[in-house]
Amino acid sequence: MRFFSSLALALPVFAAATPTSVAPRWNRGNGDTSILNFELALEQLENAFYDQGLGKFDENTCRASGFPNYSRGRFEEIRQHELVHAAFLREAIRRAGADTVEPCRYRFPLENPATFAQGSLDISTIVAAAYTGALGLLENREYRVTNGQILSVESRQASWVNSALFRKNPWNTAFDTALTLRQAWSALSRYIESCPGQNAELVPPQSTNPFPRLDVVSRLVPGQRGQVRFQGADNCEQRGLYVVFKTGLQEVRAKLQNNGFFIVPQQVANTGANFIFVTSNSNPCGDENIVAGPTIYQFSFGSYDNTGTGLAISDVETSGDFRPEGNAADNGRSENIVSDEGAGSDNSRSRPGNHSDKNSSVW
Repeated sequence: MRFFSSLALALPVFAAATPTSVAPRWNRGNGDTSILNFELALEQLENAFYDQGLGKFDENTCRASGFPNYSRGRFEEIRQHELVHAAFLREAIRRAGADTVEPCRYRFPLENPATFAQGSLDISTIVAAAYTGALGLLENREYRVTNGQILSVESRQASWVNSALFRKNPWNTAFDTALTLRQAWSALSRYIESCPGQNAELVPPQSTNPFPRLDVVSRLVPGQRGQVRFQGADNCEQRGLYVVFKTGLQEVRAKLQNNGFFIVPQQVANTGANFIFVTSNSNPCGDENIVAGPTIYQFSFGSYDNTGTGLAISDVETSGDFRPEGNAADNGRSENIVSDEGAGSDNSRSRPGNHSDKNSSVW
């Protein structure tokens, strides 16, 4: 692994360098470098997210919103991780003789520090799933090893946010979830306004062509009726569509009724972060049968109190103080949930205060 060792030594030099202009003729390189370029696009999104969020919320704002004193410093450390990841990938691609993707234009939910923290959790979870899926695509052994080294850091970032800040489960099931590149990009597409045209030539074919957007209409409780919204949801029964919950090695599906209604499967209880898809048949979820999605949804659980009711990862208030204890963090709307009458009155959903580890003293 001498190649990557030399890259690591070079990081302080090229991480701070000004990017050079991209040549008019785009050199995609081989299959591995196109995957590295896709991962670079993920890191560029994360860089923009932390730059904007930390540029907007200083320590006083975070403290006034109820964050612990150390939280902003941890987010700054995460930001530095993403800067190094992007610089490392950019240099690996350059040394392979290929051109690199350019940053896109983004839109992030940054109404207050709470939505910033929830965005960090969402994005880290999706990016970790993308890196997991990419492991099966890379041919170069050194690329695979480095991919795993970045993947483990992304997973730990999500774990820290969900456990230390929100006092919820630090992991999901016994296995992390793997997404295809196109599935991961689709999940992140709600944060993307537009991308440079040449980027599509530098990444694997179709990987940045997102599937239609999928939204959860109201909170999902296992065993009760739920609803998703997507284009063409009015005739789900005639089309034979299914809603699929994917986490780790588990896929659970339910038949969709017209207008996106379904019964939430009991098997999703206590499984943490799930990726929700709509598929055209009951076959295993793959790019060939996806109709919409994925979107990300959290069925939170605690070490003592496993009630199994669901809570959207981004289910926080978009205004007012952020309070990690009690119910304040559970009263708002999710970035991934669209308005619906009565959605805010579901008292059976999980509560952060009910799911915290009883011996926790992080605050």
